Amino acid sequence: MRRLLTAILIMTPMSAHAGDLSIAGIWWTESKDAKVEITDCGDGTPCASLYWAKEGSPKDVNNPDASLRDRDLIGSKMFWGFTQKGDKWKNGQLYNARSGKTYKAKLKVNSSGELEVRGCVGFLCDGENWTRVTD
Repeated sequence: MRRLLTAILIMTPMSAHAGDLSIAGIWWTESKDAKVEITDCGDGTPCASLYWAKEGSPKDVNNPDASLRDRDLIGSKMFWGFTQKGDKWKNGQLYNARSGKTYKAKLKVNSSGELEVRGCVGFLCDGENWTRVTD
């Protein structure tokens, strides 16, 4: 019994970090003007980067760090740092290149299979629903 308890205690931290990355893949933004790729950050949590943009290769012109304003947004990190709670990802960070601001974020796949991406300031949240790229 003691060995079983020890094995459970040893394995618990590992399983707490291993997330359900069923959201991995490429997603259309709600406006269909960009595609975002979600991958594993390396620790079982989701990271996203801009995969494609309708306007070609936009620059990060609104970044508050002036030294980053000339970087390409394609391939740049858009969200990271989530923890999983049930079927939701919470407490992440979301970079909005349009405003140059980073927000607290949460993710959830809804009953239609869309990914609800929400940025939050305090308890007020707003966002959009992304659809998985199928072609």
